[in-house]
Amino acid sequence: MAITKVLGTSAVLKIGGTGGAAIELVKGIDFAISQNEVDTTDNDSSGGWQEFLMGNRTGTCSFTYNWDSDLATSTDQQLPVSEIAEADGGDLQTWAYYPSGTGSGKRVYTFSAYIMEINHGAQNEAVQEITVTLRISGAITVTTA
Repeated sequence: MAITKVLGTSAVLKIGGTGGAAIELVKGIDFAISQNEVDTTDNDSSGGWQEFLMGNRTGTCSFTYNWDSDLATSTDQQLPVSEIAEADGGDLQTWAYYPSGTGSGKRVYTFSAYIMEINHGAQNEAVQEITVTLRISGAITVTTA
């Protein structure tokens, strides 16, 4: 059986929801959803085992993109600088994540999120990597494009 190696991804992340602008030069996206649990163990729990109920869900979305200060006036670079790096972390913004690209029939996750962290390292003579972490607030809507 042949193993296929796939380089790159067709994933797209947009700020401003499905009608918003795509974040350019994205290197990677991590989209995570988890669910809290509530411990309901009491003296009547059977056999000494803990019992749980599922609680509320939460999520984060982290992404890394390239930023080159020499290209800061180009179209590809304006969006990350103006909409993300300079954004007020207290502003709830709408995002759309397309894990398989934006083609017809592809799944899209639309959500509101706050910017939790922006990590912007700097090295001489190198394209900079900026990592942004979003905290999802409220429900995630799953539809197809």
